[in-house]
Amino acid sequence: ISALRIVPMVSDPQALEHALDKHAGRGEIGTDLLDYFVHYRHPTLTPLLRAAFDTTLDGFGDTNYLGYLPLALIGLGLFGAASRRKMLPWLILALPFLVLRLGSVLRINDQIFPDIRLPKYYLNDIFPAAFESFHVTSHFQIGVLLPLAALSCYGMMTILKSVSARRRPWIILMAVAVIAFEYYYPLQQQFVEVREFAYVEWLDAQENQDAIRLIHLPMGRKPSKVYGFHQTANGWPHAEGLASRTPSDAYDTIESNPLLKAWRSRSSLSCTANQGGYLSALDDLADDGFSHVVFHHARPGADRVQDSFANARTSYKDEFAAVYTLADLRGGCS
Repeated sequence: ISALRIVPMVSDPQALEHALDKHAGRGEIGTDLLDYFVHYRHPTLTPLLRAAFDTTLDGFGDTNYLGYLPLALIGLGLFGAASRRKMLPWLILALPFLVLRLGSVLRINDQIFPDIRLPKYYLNDIFPAAFESFHVTSHFQIGVLLPLAALSCYGMMTILKSVSARRRPWIILMAVAVIAFEYYYPLQQQFVEVREFAYVEWLDAQENQDAIRLIHLPMGRKPSKVYGFHQTANGWPHAEGLASRTPSDAYDTIESNPLLKAWRSRSSLSCTANQGGYLSALDDLADDGFSHVVFHHARPGADRVQDSFANARTSYKDEFAAVYTLADLRGGCS
């Protein structure tokens, strides 16, 4: 079943090279061993577990925590000889993924032990196509879920065999309730203030509404999701719409324009440094139908692209965003 997904990934040399180079030079984001035993987002358990393990870590990701009731059930199931034989294959399946999640070297309570090299360190060299591209090792969690559930069920079966049939549903409900409590994760929300849409009111007052085509800055994976939300309110097309796991060739048009390419990489293209290239890029944007650049200067990373607007006047500006027409940018590059 996995081959249906893996074969297309490894059979496309260009896609594989892109995946391997995507995080080249950046440190691997592994799993701290404590992450398996400390829930960092639970309003009740987090302070208790942090105190018990004497840690102030925030943890990376929210899927590392294994849970104490599942572990207790697994331990209980392993005590029985009959269930132990059935559990062993599931245990053998789960352990490699748990070890791979820890990354290339051991880390405990944010202390790295570089001399203790784990299997992923060697597998990166032997099978880079299969392992090196897992820059964030939490993706190995997908291999833990089913074995963890199956092993926990064997432990639950051990308990149920020792009680009457009338009590079994209540025991199951209690176990579900405890696990639900252990795994509880409060919803994280991002609020967008109504005032952030003030630029929309200004654009709404402009003539020729059908000609409005926006470029939102700064670009990026998270900002583009916010701009997609903005589009539900304004309805105008914009340069970057991000689908999950967007293929690299979806950015061919953006990469072909020097301004858009610079902005996508979170950098500036300055008119003073390259006037000809800057003006030519503006011409291409006009040919593609773009009309306005909405610079969300209050967003993280905005300072890295702001030099692109040096000497350009704004057609609109508030505490959240500045709007430039292509004519504004051209006027600042005369």
